[in-house]
This record gives sequence, structure tokens and C-alpha cells, in this order.
Amino acid sequence: MKRIVYVHSDAVGIPYSNGAYDAWAGFKELGYDVRLYTLDTMDSLPLAHGMIVVGGIPQIQRALARIGAPPPPELNVPEILDKMSFSLLHEEYRQYGRTVQRKGASMAQRTQKSEIIERLAQQMETDEETAARWLDGVTETLYEAIKAGESVTLPGFGSFFVRPESATWVFKFNPAQRLRAALGWSSTYKGSR
Repeated sequence: MKRIVYVHSDAVGIPYSNGAYDAWAGFKELGYDVRLYTLDTMDSLPLAHGMIVVGGIPQIQRALARIGAPPPPELNVPEILDKMSFSLLHEEYRQYGRTVQRKGASMAQRTQKSEIIERLAQQMETDEETAARWLDGVTETLYEAIKAGESVTLPGFGSFFVRPESATWVFKFNPAQRLRAALGWSSTYKGSR
């Protein structure tokens, strides 16, 4: 029997944060039985020892209380570590900037659709007209899925998801480990880039 993992989501079933999305995608990829919960449904979850609950500190404290586990000590990050983690995050972005510069690109440079079609035709060993139809078909399929509020995962590239909020929608992209590694970001990817 698969271990169950409960991941905090919003009311429409999208993981609540980037961290929750990463957990959802990672545990699914590892073969866990991943289920989403909202704040409204949390108290009705059939929790037991050995289950994993992903959420914010209040959700974890509620889950521990429900199974009779002692609450963990309050999180208290020493100021020096807090500053270090902030510095490490900035260093990761600086590394990203250097990586992009080394490859001769900048954020202002863009690959045009015609270039993608040309590369796709070469990759598929077909003509550019066929490659253009494939690209248009994939683009339209992705557009329709995201427009319908569905998450889209492209293994090896990343995941897109949307979440409605008050008067707008939030759009997020979570790069796959392979893409993170290619950009020089923190990654567990071990394959070829």
C-alpha cells in the first residue's frame, strides 16, 4: 500500500504555494498517494501516524494535535542564519546571472517562433511547415488547459499552474530539476544537460 501524502491546496485544487506544488509534484513522481486538502477539509482528513502532511506551520500543528503527537518547539531561527539564508538566495541569483552571461545570453534576448520552428524541424527530422503545425498545436493545447485552470506538467521542462485570487489569477511556473541544473540553479538533477 502506498504511503499517503496530504498537500495543502486552495479551493480549486491547486497547491497553495510553490513549496506545496514542489511537494505535490515530487511525491507524485516518487509514487506516493498524494491527496490535496484545504483549510476547510483539513479537520476531516483521516490522519494517522506515518502519513505526511504538507502545509504551513499552523496546518502541521493542527495535524500533529489531531493524532495526539506533542507539538514541536517553536521555530526560532537565529538572526545570523536568517541573514545567511537570505545571502545564499541572493548568491544563487548572482550565480544564475553569471551562468547566463557565460553562455552569451541576456534576459533581453529572445528566441523567436521561427527559430523554434527551425530547431523543432531539425529535432523531428521533418519540414518546417509540419514543425510549425506541431508547435501551434502544442501551444494551443497548453493555452486551453491553463485557460481552464488546469495545471500542465512537461517532464524535464517544468510545470505551469494557475490559481484564482480575488479579482485576478496567479500564474506560476516551476522549472524541472533538469532546467534548474541547466541554468546553474540549485538542483538534484544528475543526467545530461
